[in-house]
Amino acid sequence: MNMLDGNINYVEKGKSLTIQAFTDLYESDFDSMWKSIPWDKITRHIFDLQERIFRVVKEDGDYRRARTLENLLLKSDSVLLYSIRKVTQINKGKRTAGVDGMIVSSDAMRMALFYKLRSINVNRFRVTPVRRTFIPKKNGKQRPLGIPTIRDRIMQMVVRTVLEPRCEAVFEPCSYGFRPLRSAGHAIARIYAATNRMGRPWIFEGDFKSCFDTLSHEWIIKQLGNFPAKHIIRSWLEAGYLHNNMFHQTMKGTPQGGIISPLLANLALHGMEEALGITYRSYKNAFGTTFYTNNSKYVVVRYADDFVVLCRTKKDAYAVYDKLKNYLLERGLTLAEDKTLVTHIRDGFDFLGFNIRCFKKETGDKVLTQPSKDSFKKLCSKVKDIYDKYRGNVPLLIEKWNNLLMGTAMYWRQSASKRTFNKVDSYMWKLAIHALRRMHSNKSYKWILKKYFKSDVRGISKNKYILTDPSDKSLQLMKMSWVHVLYARMIKHDCSPYDRNYFSYIENKIGRTAYNCLYG
Repeated sequence: MNMLDGNINYVEKGKSLTIQAFTDLYESDFDSMWKSIPWDKITRHIFDLQERIFRVVKEDGDYRRARTLENLLLKSDSVLLYSIRKVTQINKGKRTAGVDGMIVSSDAMRMALFYKLRSINVNRFRVTPVRRTFIPKKNGKQRPLGIPTIRDRIMQMVVRTVLEPRCEAVFEPCSYGFRPLRSAGHAIARIYAATNRMGRPWIFEGDFKSCFDTLSHEWIIKQLGNFPAKHIIRSWLEAGYLHNNMFHQTMKGTPQGGIISPLLANLALHGMEEALGITYRSYKNAFGTTFYTNNSKYVVVRYADDFVVLCRTKKDAYAVYDKLKNYLLERGLTLAEDKTLVTHIRDGFDFLGFNIRCFKKETGDKVLTQPSKDSFKKLCSKVKDIYDKYRGNVPLLIEKWNNLLMGTAMYWRQSASKRTFNKVDSYMWKLAIHALRRMHSNKSYKWILKKYFKSDVRGISKNKYILTDPSDKSLQLMKMSWVHVLYARMIKHDCSPYDRNYFSYIENKIGRTAYNCLYG
């Protein structure tokens, strides 16, 4: 669908110009053109094609027809315009530059970039090495990130938008990470359902050793089958990276930081259920609703490169490693021996920031999911870092703390988290008092309470001692205990926003249409 065929053709005039020069030449034209783009029409066109691609793969297994539809979407103006908007206007990393230092800061530049990229065949696009940077890991080590250029990110968004429906049609239901409509909460709910009442009490805790850095390129390309943009995907995998002005080749792995990387990693890691011999039997109830049962020895729950295998017996758990040998070998992976464990549910295990453990109660065994000790320590460390940075500025301190506490509370609320919420509130009280006493060392405790602690302005809480900005009484420090627990629930077996069979289920359960979940 070419949205702009009626406008002046700027392509030839822009071929020899830089983006900035091209923008300057037609700035007023480009600015008004970008502002007049009918975004709802564009995203609905993309979604319609994505739904058709999903259907021909899922229902018919017709990859030839899927390739035709994928080519149609790859070459459409719609997906390129959407990708430019997503990368340069919506995504958090929109102001992060790659090795070329380029960022796109105006609507005119976005339109110029569209015309520059519009004339390029996707598989002939010249990729650029990524910029290597590092972020700290929880174990004290550093995680490498590869930051692509804006142009590469846009083209990766184009390819990901086209590739995702094909992948979603075949992905295993045990995969929950970096997939539309799936979350860590769904993964935790699946574990709870499988371990409750001691159904599968033995846990194989798997940990891939440097997963994203060691994935086999050949395996990834093989999984793409007849996908029309597989050549540019190979180019991104082999693009290399720049660090300290030195170029380094990449012979394996997929760079963390790329827009398409999580999808490629999921594609490469797909197949664990098959390796373990897991199959499902479907049946319909009296109302015509389809259910799936797993009568196999194992239940797998995977979130990106983190996974657990839930087993009936200890013997089954220790057999998992041997069953996964070929799976690992094909993908160029190994398991980290020091982090790969077999655990009983009574001893508990940590997964995705939660601790899952079975406790003996008078009424029987009870599986409890709650925030892990490591997660609690990590939050306290972040709270302390904010305190160290902003302790002389009460309004900013409250604002930064609130952002952190609210985000964490909304994640933790999916478990039995009330006790942890109260512990955090207690820690915040002590830290706030300590900060204010340092700020006003010559003032009494009573003076500090009177100046900085007020009743809840919303009138919801009865607490009369809430840290409040003296200059703005509406700015108060939230308490985690105010957040209500809302336990995570499982998502249906193979639910996908591209599957029309689940459109009504999605709208009923989530309160939004499948289209709005993706593009709303």
